[in-house]
Amino acid sequence: MKALDHRQVQSAIVGYMRTGSDAEKVGASMAWYFARPGLRYASMEDLRQGVPTEESKAALEALADLRDDYRAACLSAFLACEDPETRQDLSLGLNLDPTVYPDDLQLSHARARRIVLADPERYHQLLQRCP
Repeated sequence: MKALDHRQVQSAIVGYMRTGSDAEKVGASMAWYFARPGLRYASMEDLRQGVPTEESKAALEALADLRDDYRAACLSAFLACEDPETRQDLSLGLNLDPTVYPDDLQLSHARARRIVLADPERYHQLLQRCP
């Protein structure tokens, strides 16, 4: 991250999610967490209250378009994958909340949600972190 900026790294990750091999897609889904700019807090009290600095919030929001692209690419990769174990790994990039997906992805999201809910044991981690 020091050599490149967040936008460049996140763009590459989205590219891997769209066109990479299954292994590259799984690796990209794991890398996404580390490619985000971190939120910073001015004090311990701000940290306890969950109030990040305006600068760190702005840095994160400046990448909102890539976050949306990543979410869409993860959904597509998840649905295209037939291998249950790989699909489970790809579920790292899913969100079960339909409101975070645009209208044109609602049918795909509903299909992914049905897959996840049909196998709660396999997707228990996803089900614990999403509504």
